[in-house]
Amino acid sequence: MTRLSMEVKKELCTNLLHVSPLYAKAKATLQRRADLVERIRQACLVQMKTSDAEITAIVKSVMSIKGVNYFASPKVKYEMTKKDEKFSITVGINGQSRELDTRGIDSFWHGRDGMRYIDIANLSYFGPDVAPAQIPGRYIPTDRILLVNADKFNDELSSSDVEIKNLFGEMEEFRLKVMGALRPINTTKQLVENWPDAVQYLPEIVQPTRREIALSVDTLNAICGIPQEG
Repeated sequence: MTRLSMEVKKELCTNLLHVSPLYAKAKATLQRRADLVERIRQACLVQMKTSDAEITAIVKSVMSIKGVNYFASPKVKYEMTKKDEKFSITVGINGQSRELDTRGIDSFWHGRDGMRYIDIANLSYFGPDVAPAQIPGRYIPTDRILLVNADKFNDELSSSDVEIKNLFGEMEEFRLKVMGALRPINTTKQLVENWPDAVQYLPEIVQPTRREIALSVDTLNAICGIPQEG
C-alpha cells in the first residue's frame, strides 16, 4: 500500500486527462489556432512581397560569401523559427495589435479569473505535447506588420479567442472534478477499492503490484494439514 501525495494525484489527473475526449479536443483546437496563425504569417510575407523560399535563398547567398561567418550576420528582417521554441508574430489587425504564437498558444489568455500567463515549455493545463510541433524552415517578421484587408482574419481570431477561452474553462472544470473525487482517496488500496479503472493511470513509481505466492492455496493447505472444506 502506497500513500498518494498531492503531486501523485496531480500526475494521475494529468494522465487521465490525456486519455479523455477533452484532450483530443484541446489538440484539435490548438491545431486550428496554429493553422490560422500560419495563414496570417503567410499574409505578412505576401504583403512584404517575399516568401520563405526567397528569404532562404538570400540567407544562403549571403552566408556563402567568404568572410561573412567571421564578420557579420545576414541583415534580413526575419528570423527562422527553431524546433520546440516559442516564436510570436506581432501584427496590427483592424486597429488592434496582436501577438500571435506560431504554435497556437499565445503568451496571454483572458480566462474567467483575468489574464493568465501560459508557459509553452511547461503547460500546466495541457502538458507540453498538446501544442502543434514547430515546422522548421519558417520565417516570421521581427517587426510589427500592419495587415491590410484583414477583416476575415479579425473575425477568425475573435472566434478562436472564444474557443480557447471556453476550452480553458472545460479544462478547469475537468481538473476540479477529478481532484475533488481524489481528495478522500489517500492510498493505492483506497483507489483500487473506490476507482479501480483509474489505477492503470497512476505514475509507475506508485503502481500497486500483485504479489502471487509460488504455491497454490490447496498445495499449501495440504502441506500444513489444514482441513479442506466440503
